[in-house]
Amino acid sequence: MQSLILKFKLPDIQLDSSFPKKMITETSEDQNINQALESYLIRYCTNTIAPYFSVLIEGPWGCGKTWFINNVREKLLEIHGKRCLYVSLYGVSTISDISDQFFQQLHPRLASKGVQRSWSIIKSMVKVSLKVDIDGDKDDDTLNLSLPELGEMAGPDGAVLIFDDFERCRIAPAEVLGYINQFVEHEGYRVVILANEEKIESPDVKFSKIKEKVIGRTFHVRPQVRAAVDSFIMELVDDDAINILKTRKNLIREVEQRGKHNNLRLVRQAVLDFADMWSCMPVQEKRLKENSAFLDRLVLDIFSLSMEYRAGTVTANDIVKSKDGGFLLSRIRFGTDDPTPEASEAETRLSLHKITDSWDLALSPDIYSSFFSNGRISANEAAEGIKFSRYFATNEQPLWRRLWYSRDLEDNEFALLAEEAHNKFLNLEYTEWGELFHVTGILLKLAKDQLINDSPTDILSAAKGVIDRIGAQGLIDFGDQRRVPRGYFDRESAFGYRFNSIEMSEFQEFSNHYETAQKKARHNAFFNWASTWMDELERDASVWASRIDTKGGGDAFYTDQPIFSYIEATDMANAILASQSAKINQISRSVHARYEHVGAQRTWQLEELVFWQTCLAIVKDRMSSRGSKTLSTFHLRETLIPTVEEFLVRLEQLQKKLAAVQTAN
Repeated sequence: MQSLILKFKLPDIQLDSSFPKKMITETSEDQNINQALESYLIRYCTNTIAPYFSVLIEGPWGCGKTWFINNVREKLLEIHGKRCLYVSLYGVSTISDISDQFFQQLHPRLASKGVQRSWSIIKSMVKVSLKVDIDGDKDDDTLNLSLPELGEMAGPDGAVLIFDDFERCRIAPAEVLGYINQFVEHEGYRVVILANEEKIESPDVKFSKIKEKVIGRTFHVRPQVRAAVDSFIMELVDDDAINILKTRKNLIREVEQRGKHNNLRLVRQAVLDFADMWSCMPVQEKRLKENSAFLDRLVLDIFSLSMEYRAGTVTANDIVKSKDGGFLLSRIRFGTDDPTPEASEAETRLSLHKITDSWDLALSPDIYSSFFSNGRISANEAAEGIKFSRYFATNEQPLWRRLWYSRDLEDNEFALLAEEAHNKFLNLEYTEWGELFHVTGILLKLAKDQLINDSPTDILSAAKGVIDRIGAQGLIDFGDQRRVPRGYFDRESAFGYRFNSIEMSEFQEFSNHYETAQKKARHNAFFNWASTWMDELERDASVWASRIDTKGGGDAFYTDQPIFSYIEATDMANAILASQSAKINQISRSVHARYEHVGAQRTWQLEELVFWQTCLAIVKDRMSSRGSKTLSTFHLRETLIPTVEEFLVRLEQLQKKLAAVQTAN
């Protein structure tokens, strides 16, 4: 069949005075933000005098055009008996695709798959031509249905035609308007077009002329957040989530106004996100539903984070930064609560919603980040989040955590907790680094604010003493022999809470002292680990080699740690000289792989330079006492010694290069 080609002329049309043409109306922003537009559309669709022009409802994606027109459709049908035929132009590539949508709405039975196979029945029931795929063979067949068939509904009791997603149509904009014009000009239909004019691709002169003839009035629709929120909430199935949100619509509106996204899709997604998060909570706990402050903050957090996350202005990693103090620290440095001149877009956006300090959040930033990254949180995560939320502070929480929430404490309770924390601190009851840092930070802050008798200098001196004492007792966590030590500590936060006093010089000095003690403890431990490692060389060279070679098949503890600097060069030389060929070759292969790549990113290798220089000299000196005809001597001379000499040259060159750079700077 040939494609449907529309050829038409656009005559000047004399309009009825009740329908002024070429007006662009901007609705005012108030409680009934689009009430004037709604009233006009109802008059336009129900007036007995044909307007002979269409109405364009314009606005950016997500502003609620479809939601708005659906509400108008309901009122037109229920109050005025006017049926609306709705067509989405999203992805439509041929005129027949549009006609198919009309046909399916007008003749749902004829459009069913079963009836489509009965060409003869359909042909006898309709009159003029319209292309429809009747038999499912993806070819355009011809049915007797066209514009005149719709014409019966052009009067007050007939239909209204709605064309949505105009800018997403694959047909040329001018051609689509030409098709729509057949309904407007020749049949007197009431036609409403929904579009984001900014996204219409390549509007040319032809399009502009046709638009001038076809579209009589253009309205810019505004998001109706309050009304839309009501609708979105009622889509939920969880009664608790519905009740929580229904009583906090003003809070949701405030979040939307601050964000200024003007996008109802983001609001709807935030409603769904809240319902999803709520379903992860231990909702059987009555205290959750009774804690209105927690619920207020939970709604604020989720709606703020959801809308920014869905809009692409904030990532899951950005959310975590409010835990680490990244946003807060920048304010401390500049002495302001506002975003700094160096603030990122994410910081600026979160600052709008007051999400820069984890103390205020209903749940920890980690939990929110996990939720938006994975779409859900586990029952354990939810339970932990509730347990340590400031809104559910109890005596079951650690002492330092209750003091962390000191803004909520009564005077007597605060005094008792502060004294208890100070005593436990001095009695070495805080040895885990996170707890120790939290307690030290809290005591420094209390001292600075003169809420305890000690000064910040007194607390710093006591804290250093605590570190020295727990270090002497071997209670500092310096990790194990693995490449990534578990003894790592964060200078800004632990357990999802930022430290108090991180801006104070006393806290920084305390942090440096702890790091020094940790390095010292780890340094001492390496001597024991190195001794154990050398025992492995004597028992099984392949196991020994696997500790420094990731391809060795074992635990490569020391691939990027200077383990050789903890070994006596004489002990290694003696072990090499006492080895047979297989072990000598194993040692040669493993050290060759260790120093195959030498560079500024591996400066730890230079810590082993003196060790290998000394070891090689000892081996060469004692070679004369070995039998020159033995196989092991041959492998020492031809394999191991050249291997060591080769990487020593590279290490010495790197040392000179780095020294030159340092001198130049």
